[in-house]
Amino acid sequence: MAVSVPKKLEKTAVGRNKIKRWVREAYRLNKHLLYNELNEKSIVVNMLFVCVGKEKLSYALIEKAVVEILHAISCRDAMNRSSAQMTK
Repeated sequence: MAVSVPKKLEKTAVGRNKIKRWVREAYRLNKHLLYNELNEKSIVVNMLFVCVGKEKLSYALIEKAVVEILHAISCRDAMNRSSAQMTK
């Protein structure tokens, strides 16, 4: 898992590092949404979170976005498995 925060979004290194810490913490607390299912199937996922946009970021906003992303990846994996089973 990697996190990228461009200078255009946050000018100071302190601010960029704070956003990166928030993303990592939100991921750490919610990764079970994705990995419980993927570990059973021995699937490996590499992720890169890139912060884009101009709005002021808060931990609550970042955590909500991370949860939505993990849920979307998990649902996509479930849909791929069900379509593969239907073609057999």
